[in-house]
Parts: sequence; structure tokens; C-alpha cells
Amino acid sequence: MSSFAIYDVRCPECSHVQKAQLFHSVNGQRLGAAEDAIIEGRLHLVCCDRCGNEYLAERGVIYIHLAKKQLVAMYPRDQMQQFRYLEDHVASVFQREFVQMAPNTVSRAAEQLTSRLVFGSRQFAERLRVFRLGIDDRLLECTKLWLIKQRLADLIELGSVELCLDDRRDDTLLFSVLNLDSGTDVKQMTAPAKILSFLDQKRDDFERAYPDLFAKTFASATRYFLPPPLRWTAL
Repeated sequence: MSSFAIYDVRCPECSHVQKAQLFHSVNGQRLGAAEDAIIEGRLHLVCCDRCGNEYLAERGVIYIHLAKKQLVAMYPRDQMQQFRYLEDHVASVFQREFVQMAPNTVSRAAEQLTSRLVFGSRQFAERLRVFRLGIDDRLLECTKLWLIKQRLADLIELGSVELCLDDRRDDTLLFSVLNLDSGTDVKQMTAPAKILSFLDQKRDDFERAYPDLFAKTFASATRYFLPPPLRWTAL
């Protein structure tokens, strides 16, 4: 079941505050248009009543599609550095809401779900796009790590970045290079799609080198480019 509420949202251009309907959860099986809206960046798209500016009002939302065995929890991008805590939080909420407290038919289906944690509308759209394209998302993240290493000389001047798959056309993967802090586009990049099958042969090596990429819900190359959590030491 999908759920939503009315919230105050602020236009980033003119600071006008207005009411908008924002989802808490989206049942993709019952709300068929939701997947397209997320992939196209239209979920939570608001048009300012004052200046006409269109903007995304980012708010945490859970997307679930039992038939496709997909569950994606999206948090606003500015919470990405808290991914270690949020991975545990999402796992505990999932166990409580979809396994322990849900009807037997739902809990049995939930145990087979592919569960992912993402941050911001771009990662949200990308994850559902990757599922739709039939690409192994963890293999894609390994591909991003490999590409960043191979093209470091071209990327280093851009500072900290992440890659976002925009599409696969014919035999080509189309990526946007995003600034890691702001999430804004800074460059476009392409790679041959056959690189996926090439790197799939090295999956065991990637699993040994990046175990959390395969074991955790924030299955993203970006987790390896974020700063480690602060550790407080008693004086």
C-alpha cells in the first residue's frame, strides 16, 4: 500500500513555501506509473506557485514491488555520509514491517526481495533503471570502480565524483559523472556494454576486495569514496 502526507516545501529559487503531497512509501505493483515517475525524475516534482520554478522536494521514501522482488529505500542525498547507520536502520525496519508483523503471504515474498539503500533522486532513478534494464546492479557498481581507476587521469581534476548510469543504448553504457558533494553533473562518460561480461568473470576478485558491496544494502561504489565515520576518543 502506498502512503503519503502533505508537507511544506520551499522553492530553492525564490524561497516561497507551499504545500505538496510527498510519498512515504510507494507500492510499485499497485501504482503502476510510479516506476516511470521515479526513473524520469518526476516523483515529488514541485512547480513553485510564485516563480514557476520546478524542483524536486526530496524526502525519504520506500519503494516496493513484490512481484519484481524489489525494495528500495531512498533517503535525501545530504544523509549519504550516514549510510552505515542507515543500512542497519533499514534492515531493522524491513524485518519488523515486512517479515515479523506482515501477513504470511507478504513475509514469505519479502524474504526473497532484493533490498537496496540509495540517496537522492538520481541514485533512486538509477537503481530502478538498472533493474528494468536487467543489469546486475552490484556488477555495475564494480564496473564503476574499475572505470574510475582506469580513467583516473581524466577524472582527478574534477575532484570527488560518482558515476550514474543514465542508459544503455545498443552496445554502449551512458554515464553521468556527478560531483560527490552536490550531486550535480560535471561530465558525461561512455563505456562499452561488453565490459559487464568481462568484469563478471572477475566477480570473485571483486567480492574479496569489496565485501560490503555484496553484503550490504548500500550496494554502491560511492560507499568507498565517502569519508570514514568520526571516532571520538576520550581525553
